[in-house]
Amino acid sequence: MTRNLKTGCFLKKLGLMISAFYVVLIASSQVQVDYSSDLEEFLKIFNFLEEAARYRQEKGRFQGRVAEFGEKEVTAFFRYLLAEQVPSVKNLELKFKPKGRVEGSIYLSLPEVPRSGMKASEINLSFSGRIETSSNKVRLNFYTLLLEKQPVRPEVINILISLVARIRGIEPRYLGHWYALPEGISDLETGEGKLLVRY
Repeated sequence: MTRNLKTGCFLKKLGLMISAFYVVLIASSQVQVDYSSDLEEFLKIFNFLEEAARYRQEKGRFQGRVAEFGEKEVTAFFRYLLAEQVPSVKNLELKFKPKGRVEGSIYLSLPEVPRSGMKASEINLSFSGRIETSSNKVRLNFYTLLLEKQPVRPEVINILISLVARIRGIEPRYLGHWYALPEGISDLETGEGKLLVRY
């Protein structure tokens, strides 16, 4: 009975998450999270990327150097970036381990939608994986995906991504896909609590 209750609760959460993707599209403006404290860290990495790209464009080569950014800096960068695109993201946490390993959690704050029966709620999606680079491209190879501590297959998330992309009329960007590294960046590595950027 206890297991059935837990399964039912999880399925309810999964259903809520599916609905959440539509809610984010329609009513995300109702959820406002203040990320102004992340602006300084965001600009630090943003300005670094701008300078690395400018050097590559002007000199036609990489600088052969390595920049080091801590978990706090990288987390703040992506948190601020997400705040502009997905206001329902309440928080983001990233942890770096040696050999490209990454762990993280995304907390979604969902608004109450009038006449829908959906009450304000929070959802936690956590993950672990490994950063892989090849031919100036990068991807995150996911090892685990957990929705409220319950395993979720990447295919399920990709279906949701596809639905949202179709509604927005944009090309879907699925989990595990390869993306071009920022111009001027040649490789990414990780250490304990830090991201190493070769440029």
